[in-house]
Amino acid sequence: CYLYLLDDQPASGDPHFDQVHRSRLHNNLATCYQDLNDNENALRHYQSSLKILENENIKDTMQTAITHYNIALIHKEQNEFHQ
Repeated sequence: CYLYLLDDQPASGDPHFDQVHRSRLHNNLATCYQDLNDNENALRHYQSSLKILENENIKDTMQTAITHYNIALIHKEQNEFHQ
């Protein structure tokens, strides 16, 4: 469902809202992949979420913090403490 929404997300007419929504979809999809122990895809979608937040200069500190935390959990699980 998240992949469908990412591909066919209806535009709300508010570009800022659309980008926030897209970032959250990536984050939710990443969480699904993380639950399936597919850390490669999880990291890819977490990074996509962060990229949208950074490129669009979206001031959603809670979403940014949650995404960074989830990325850190994956790196911890993989003993990639340098990350």
